[in-house]
Amino acid sequence: MGRQSAGIGASRLREVFALVRFFGARFGPGEPRLYGTWVAYNLRAGTVFRTQWYRDDELVFTDAWTAPRDGEQLCIWFYVTPQDVEFLPGRWQIRLFADEINAATPIEFLIEGDTMEG
Repeated sequence: MGRQSAGIGASRLREVFALVRFFGARFGPGEPRLYGTWVAYNLRAGTVFRTQWYRDDELVFTDAWTAPRDGEQLCIWFYVTPQDVEFLPGRWQIRLFADEINAATPIEFLIEGDTMEG
């Protein structure tokens, strides 16, 4: 799918900002998109970033992106929409990997409330 932006060596990646945290880490099921963002330092072209999105400890979505060029400091971001995975209430988590190495502390958030369906 690859709807993201940049890359590095996993040991140099640090999570600095996640929109899910910025908005209080609580959402309703009617959100149009949910984002996770990180900053990558000393990015190497060809680094493959992958996210895994979990709801209540069950893997519900994954996405990947390959960095097209080197960079000193770049924002990388991944997002999901209700078309990718239904935003059901529960405890959610985003895990980031760089070249299959765990690259950041997981981002955790909640989706609360009733689903949009009947």
